[in-house]
Amino acid sequence: MLTSGGRISKRQALKQLTAIEKELEEKIRELYSDFVGHDVSAVNCKFLESADLYVSIEGSASLPEKFLEEWGSTKLAEDMRNAIDQIIRNKLGETLENDLNLQTNQISLLKPKQPEQIDILIDFSV
Repeated sequence: MLTSGGRISKRQALKQLTAIEKELEEKIRELYSDFVGHDVSAVNCKFLESADLYVSIEGSASLPEKFLEEWGSTKLAEDMRNAIDQIIRNKLGETLENDLNLQTNQISLLKPKQPEQIDILIDFSV
């Protein structure tokens, strides 16, 4: 959607970014369901002023992780959480690049604010 000058308006750009955020939120839910067999409680994607994308996934702890923690295998539950986080990170990168044609520079897992939350920062290639 180009204007006569070859540029899109700010309103059009915001609509496109919002559409990408919503599509990503749905794709992340699908990734969790398909690869972990778990439905997360919330997924929020937000483009930052820097053009990086912040992703927050809530309710991400799977039943096996919760089971391990309840029975005192905290280290094993943590190892499982880290492995799942890495798989989701990699699959998210593939989804961004293959399905949405968005080239990423780096995908970083951030320290979560809450135990059952994953926070991700995505830096796109420019």
